[in-house]
Amino acid sequence: MDAQSITRTSGSIGRTRLVQPRRGRRAAAPSAAAYTSRVIALRWLASALFIAAIPVFLLLSNVRIATMEPRVYGYGFSTYGVAEVTGLDRAQLDRAAVDIVRYFADDRPLLTTRVSIGGQEQPLFTAREALHMRDVKGLFQAVFWLQEVAFVYLAVYVVAVYIWARERPLRRLARQCMTAGYVTAGVLAVGAVIAAIGFDSLFLAFHLVSFANDFWALDPLHDRLIQMFPRDFWFIVTLAVGVATVMEGMLLSLLGYALRSWLDRTAVVVSPPPPSAAPPDAPDASNALLADEATAEPTAAEAP
Repeated sequence: MDAQSITRTSGSIGRTRLVQPRRGRRAAAPSAAAYTSRVIALRWLASALFIAAIPVFLLLSNVRIATMEPRVYGYGFSTYGVAEVTGLDRAQLDRAAVDIVRYFADDRPLLTTRVSIGGQEQPLFTAREALHMRDVKGLFQAVFWLQEVAFVYLAVYVVAVYIWARERPLRRLARQCMTAGYVTAGVLAVGAVIAAIGFDSLFLAFHLVSFANDFWALDPLHDRLIQMFPRDFWFIVTLAVGVATVMEGMLLSLLGYALRSWLDRTAVVVSPPPPSAAPPDAPDASNALLADEATAEPTAAEAP
C-alpha cells in the first residue's frame, strides 16, 4: 500500500476502500509556474548579454579596423618622422606595414619582414622583436575571435526578435539599444578620460597583464619596432578608438529612440465598438410592461 493512500473503513466489517490522492490541474500548477520563471530568467539573461555584447562588439571592431588598416600605420610614419629615426625610406616602411597586417591574418609563426639598408638586405626586426610580435599576433587573434562571437550573438538575437516580432518585443529591442548605447558611451568616455590622464600607467599595466614575458620591453635607441610605433602613436590610436566607440554608442541610442518613436506613431489603437441601437420596431421594455398591466384581468378582490 502506498504511504499516501488513505484507508477508510465503512459500516461493514472488513470492507475497506483505498482513496488515492487527487492529481489534477492543481498538481500541474507548480510545474507551469516553474517553467514560466525559467523562461523569464532566460529572457532576462539574453537581454543582459545583448546589452553587454554591443559595447564589446563596437570597441573590438574599432580595434580590428585600426589593427588591419595599413593607412593607420602610415599616419604614424608621417606624423612621428619614422623614416628619419629608422633610416628606412617611406616605401620600405609602407611595405613593412602591409606585411605586418598580413602577418596578423596568416599562419606564419614569426614575422620575417626584410628591408634593404645600405644596399644589404636584412631582417627588419630582431629575434626579440619577432617573438614579441608573435605574442601580439596571438592577442589580436583572440580579440578578433571575441569580436566575431559578439557579432554572431547580436545577429542571432536581433533576428530572433524580428521573427517573433510583435509590438512589445520591438519596443523592448529599441529600449535595449538605447540602454546599450548609453552604457557604451558612458564607459568608453570614462575610459578615454582615464587614458588621457594616465596613459603611461595604463599602457604599462596593459603589457603586464597581456603578456607573460618581457619581450615587449624594447630599447627605443636600437629596436625598430618601437621606433616605428612610438608611445605617442599608441596614445593617439587609443583615443581615436575610444572616441569612435563613444560616437557609435550615441548613434545607437538615437537609432533606438527613433525606432521607439516610429512604433509609437504607427501603433494601431483599437477602440471599443459603439453600443448597438435597438431596432426601430422593437417595443420599449417600460412601455411593454405598462401595456401588460393595463390589459391584465382584474383579480378576485377587484371583481364587482
